[in-house]
Amino acid sequence: EGMAPCTACPDDGGYNRYIGQRGSECEKPLNEVEILDLFYEQTNGDKWTNPSYSWETGSPACARRGIKCDDSGKVAVIALPSLGLKGPILSEIGHLSSLKTLDLSNNDLTGFVPSDIRFTSLVNLDLRNNRLEGVVPPMLCIKEGVNNNGDTSLSTDFNLVYACDNFMCARGSWSPIGRAALKGEEVDEIHEVGGAGTLQCLPCYDDAAKMYMGRDSCSDVVLGSMHIRMIDIRNAISKTLVALPILVFIVGFSIVIIKRRKTVPIGVDTGYGSGTILPGRKTSRRDLDLTTSGRSLSLASAGEFEDYSDDDWTAADSERGAQRVKEEMIELAPAIHGDKEVI
Repeated sequence: EGMAPCTACPDDGGYNRYIGQRGSECEKPLNEVEILDLFYEQTNGDKWTNPSYSWETGSPACARRGIKCDDSGKVAVIALPSLGLKGPILSEIGHLSSLKTLDLSNNDLTGFVPSDIRFTSLVNLDLRNNRLEGVVPPMLCIKEGVNNNGDTSLSTDFNLVYACDNFMCARGSWSPIGRAALKGEEVDEIHEVGGAGTLQCLPCYDDAAKMYMGRDSCSDVVLGSMHIRMIDIRNAISKTLVALPILVFIVGFSIVIIKRRKTVPIGVDTGYGSGTILPGRKTSRRDLDLTTSGRSLSLASAGEFEDYSDDDWTAADSERGAQRVKEEMIELAPAIHGDKEVI
């Protein structure tokens, strides 16, 4: 039941590190070859994208591609980036006590970061760009020596010295290397924020960063203090492209209606008739008929107006034209009404 009375596990060798173990958990520890075989199986090794990395079950650990051993023959490096690894990170890796470098970056690993990897001798940890969820285990965050975590010679700010971001950027943030880095550490890209020479995780609101830890890119557009998600920009552009033809149609239709309704009034009411100059064509005085109660008179006999078009016409032209019509109406009135006085 995991409680007293307790007895020692036979041939444990330090395998079981936790209290409250039950009899079924008191098993013989796996050796390095067995751990690597299990890791290969759990990460769909037969489907890794580079066939040259295929591991034969039971083969010597140090003979496998992506594995390096120290002088004592213990596994010291596991470097398997960008190979299409799928599945969870095996917690049994924590039993590789001599492991100093673990690089599983740019794969498709899922689940959570196992806390047990703190039992290794890790110096370099790179888990960026996978689909790892949750948070960095708190007990791992205080492990000194991993990615310079806890190195007070590099900074006096303990919020930077002991930080989970030194292992992986949390969800909703990113950096060019998928984690934070202290001053003095060599990084592939310089992105100084917070203090001279430090590399800190910055906010990111795109979907990948929102869901997974350790992102090394962000599709957000940054305008000053504003973060705009790229997906929002794409949606706005799509909606604009849909609305644009409708807008063009409405504007074009409005212009046509305005042109058809546009008129230029002469502005004269003589009591004998009125006229309207139609837009879009050249107009002369023959276009203007004056109608009286009993007869009509065309002004064509009195001489032509100067030709004009809508583009040339101004308010001043309208005023002068109105005055001319009025004067000529006064001259022609006797011919229409005899000797009747015209005002």
